[in-house]
Amino acid sequence: MTQSTVPLAFEERKIDAVFAELDQCQFPGAAVGIAIDGKPVYRKGFGLASMELPVALSPSVRMRIYSTTKHFTCLAYMLLCEEGKAGVGILD
Repeated sequence: MTQSTVPLAFEERKIDAVFAELDQCQFPGAAVGIAIDGKPVYRKGFGLASMELPVALSPSVRMRIYSTTKHFTCLAYMLLCEEGKAGVGILD
């Protein structure tokens, strides 16, 4: 791992402001984690963990992601296709 030569400015309040609208405890939430050079510098939950139960979201809440990973897998595969490292073919 190489050290970053460009100092990164990190302001927690600016990240908080981006998600402030979700932090009303009436909307589905988001968990946010930021690491700089592999070290966690920000972990926070905003909004609700469940719309059925009034449970606030926090970084320690386990979330069910269901089929969301399929989209990430597809995107990763298509990026490999663009780089010529994989291909899309039709089976007969």
